[in-house]
Amino acid sequence: MSERLDAIVLRQVDVGEADRIVSLLTASRGRIDVRVPGVRKSRKRFGGLDLYVRAEVELALGRGKSRLSSMRILDDHVGIRSDVERLALAGYAAELMLQCVAEDQEAEQPFRLACSAFQSLGGASADAPGGQGWARAFELKLLHVLGNRPILRRCASCDGPLDPDRLAWSLQAGGVLSGDCREDDPVASRIAPSLAGQLDRALRLPLARQGELEWSRRDEVEARHVMAHFVAEHVGPRDRARRFLEQVLQPNSTLGLAALLGVVLLVTAGPLACLPGDDAAGVRVQGYLYDTLEPQDDEEPISGAEVTAWADDGRLLVEGAEHSRYVGFYRVSDLAPETAVHLEFESPSDQWLSTVLSGRTASNDLWVEPGVFHLIPRDSYDSDVQAWVEVLAPDASLKSTWGDVQHPGEGGAVFGQLLNPEDHLGLRLSFVDSDDVARAAVYTDAEGLPSRALGITEHGGFAVFGLAPGPAHVFLTELDGTSSGRSFVTRISEGGVTSLSGFEVL
Repeated sequence: MSERLDAIVLRQVDVGEADRIVSLLTASRGRIDVRVPGVRKSRKRFGGLDLYVRAEVELALGRGKSRLSSMRILDDHVGIRSDVERLALAGYAAELMLQCVAEDQEAEQPFRLACSAFQSLGGASADAPGGQGWARAFELKLLHVLGNRPILRRCASCDGPLDPDRLAWSLQAGGVLSGDCREDDPVASRIAPSLAGQLDRALRLPLARQGELEWSRRDEVEARHVMAHFVAEHVGPRDRARRFLEQVLQPNSTLGLAALLGVVLLVTAGPLACLPGDDAAGVRVQGYLYDTLEPQDDEEPISGAEVTAWADDGRLLVEGAEHSRYVGFYRVSDLAPETAVHLEFESPSDQWLSTVLSGRTASNDLWVEPGVFHLIPRDSYDSDVQAWVEVLAPDASLKSTWGDVQHPGEGGAVFGQLLNPEDHLGLRLSFVDSDDVARAAVYTDAEGLPSRALGITEHGGFAVFGLAPGPAHVFLTELDGTSSGRSFVTRISEGGVTSLSGFEVL
């Protein structure tokens, strides 16, 4: 039994040695995951099968997943692959579609929108597709299709006309609040008078013409901020493609997210992401809490952890996070711009260890979308420690550096990995804790396994145990122990782990 459908390829995942699972968007059956046998060994049968193409497909129906038996390309949208901006926009549109379209349910309107989206990005024109404006327009049009379009032309509370000097954005009310109605939502954020009109114009202009709209820097940044929460509420919180898009479109930057989260001399990558507060001097750090740095699409965030923010000198900056209706969402506000900050997440159960994430807040004019925080799973930590013990325990000089984080008074641990280890092969990392006790790091081998290496290897991984809680200074030293002159500060949690999941020595 077989079925022919008009479909767009949203996602491809390799399985086994030669097969691939392809996620298709169709009008009559919504999202369909199909197996494409042998496609990685020979492209003759399924030549042209690629992300974002539109094709007439024939599916062989049976038990389990359907199987792709033949296909005919209708539009390869080749222009999408002409530059990284178009690819990033297409990836973001596909990610949203994957979240909001159910399997085996009619999805005619989302399918029509996807066709329009990929056509607008895949044309031969060299003109830019509209960047951030295109992304906002697609979000608005998708929300419209789903029946959750924000109210932009009148007050979302009283349906009265908008007072351009007294506007706020309310997720609770579903759009723009005006005048005294702003008090209806205490967490509504004030917006520029021009923003509602600009969003309305983007909504009503075809995607292929979004490049005609001129966005001020303020409207562009505000729109990105308010729409992020609206999309997370009504479409889904998964934002990996969105974060990549923001890196691609960051003005005058080719460094990506790692460079945005710098500590003065060593740059932590990944755990922190920042948004502005209402006050230009109060930067927000916010994101979703998982038990891994790069959560899979089907992972659920962790709720119930308590978070505190600390300065380099050990001062408590903020106690307690602002929570929201989003599961596992945390926000720390009123942080100074361009300042080192250490977020300590206290584990809500024995399943995880309390975890410290070190990073740097954004400047007043550098706004990054919500990111990912993570807790270290206890079973993963125990496994890692056992692996280190088996390699290093025979060395009596190293035994004294080990601490058991499951017992109070034994200090904390650090796990980390350099982003640029090849530039520092053989050099060493030395940690001096709040008791002025120095402890040397231990290192991984080229495969990332615990080793007896005396310095940094090409893998760049390291660990330190038994550090006293509080601020800890980290020094990059020569083989003879002399400092290279480069250092930074992190924070140690009693019975917890500091996660330096990737940092760059500058």
